[in-house]
Amino acid sequence: MAKVGLVGEARVRGRMTVAPDKEAEGRAVITADYTFVHGVARAGGDETTRVIVRRVLQVDVADLARYRGTEGRLWIRDHASETSNDDCRRGDGLINPSFFGDLRTGPPRTGGTRDPYDRSTGVSRDGDPDECGVVTRT
Repeated sequence: MAKVGLVGEARVRGRMTVAPDKEAEGRAVITADYTFVHGVARAGGDETTRVIVRRVLQVDVADLARYRGTEGRLWIRDHASETSNDDCRRGDGLINPSFFGDLRTGPPRTGGTRDPYDRSTGVSRDGDPDECGVVTRT
């Protein structure tokens, strides 16, 4: 049974960059840093909200004349993601959007505040499951 449904299409903002690898000659690092905003509505209701997901992926591309590898393959260097406006305390592996009505009746949020659209900061990695944090805007 669906608890939420998508509203409209996802919005995407971000960038992809390529830079030489500072540690090894003949390799490049590709960084993809994108934010996806999904509009969702509560199933059977008229309340809507947004879920914001930011993903950062870094991959290495090597000169096959210098390094052993398979053409057309990338090496994942690093990856991270964070989901905002999600009640992460459930710990069920699903995105559980926070609707305004839930915020008024549910337990208060704990953790620091952050702006999910602020691209000047890195993606948090060590989230405490008991502290979902509070987004300053959706």
